[in-house]
Formats: sequence, C-alpha cells, structure tokens
Amino acid sequence: MNNIKNSVRLIGNLGMDPEVKQLDNGSHMVKFRMATSDVYTSAEGDTKENVQWHNIVMFGKVAEIVGQKLKIKKGDAIAIEGQLRYSNYTDAQGESRWFTDILAREVLLTNKKAQAVPAEADLVGSTEESKNMKK
Repeated sequence: MNNIKNSVRLIGNLGMDPEVKQLDNGSHMVKFRMATSDVYTSAEGDTKENVQWHNIVMFGKVAEIVGQKLKIKKGDAIAIEGQLRYSNYTDAQGESRWFTDILAREVLLTNKKAQAVPAEADLVGSTEESKNMKK
C-alpha cells in the first residue's frame, strides 16, 4: 500500500523533446513537459478542452533507457507512472520559488509499438536534489 500514498499516472503528449543529461556520478537524468487534456461541455453547450501541463523528471536506469533508447520526441503520446514532488529554491533576487514536478518511474509509449520501461528499486542518482527526494 505504500506505493499508492503518492502515486501519479498520466497519459498525454510530450510538449518538448526530452532534455537528457549525464550527471557527474555517471547516471542519467531526463526532463520534459507533458500535456494532458480533458474535453467537456460548458453550460452553454460548447465543447471545451482543458489542457494541463506537467513537468516530468527521471533519474537512473529509467532515464538512461528513455533518453538514449526510446528516442521519444515532441508530440509523442506516452503514459507515465510516478510520484508528485514539491521543491523550492531561492532565485537571484532572494525570492523563494516553488515548483512541482513528477518523478517518473515507468514510461509506456502509446503511439508507437508499446515498450514499457520497468520500475527500478532505486532510480535516483546521487545528486543533492535526489538525496532530498528520498527523505
């Protein structure tokens, strides 16, 4: 039951090509934005679309596979499973800034031949940001 305490599942489209980085410790990190949308009918009877944008980040083996082998790109339809993270930092002006992202543990391509990326026990690299995630 621990896995459902903070669990996110999304199906949507990449809004950008993934940004792939190799960290100082040799592990990988991938970041991209993903859009999900819902269609509904307004009170006036008009069909409306509500688009939500999500920041997705991956570390370790899943990032290596997604970043180097799957060759996903802007517009591709994917499904992800992961957990919600809240982080903050202080900008150059001394203001505290908060942001939300999703740490993806699994990825499934939905508009290509399905290729699931299995969950790893420890996807997190040894960067300071990643260490804070484990707390």
